[in-house]
Amino acid sequence: MGIKVMIVEPGAFRTDFAGRSLTQSKTAIGDYGETAGTRRIENDKTHGTQPGDPDKGAGLIVEAIEAEDTPLRLLLDP
Repeated sequence: MGIKVMIVEPGAFRTDFAGRSLTQSKTAIGDYGETAGTRRIENDKTHGTQPGDPDKGAGLIVEAIEAEDTPLRLLLDP
């Protein structure tokens, strides 16, 4: 059995990434309001509402790894 390599490109999954795992400064910097600041607001609003099911995504990763022809890239876009 050889070594397989696969690049997983996940979309938005309902994990804790945008929740307590994402630590942000309590102070927002005005100069970044239109760039990074918009993403900061999105993180506050999207936690727990992402369309991707993490269990289903994990299953697809396992399925791809176990396949005879493992893809180089696996795009998981819920």
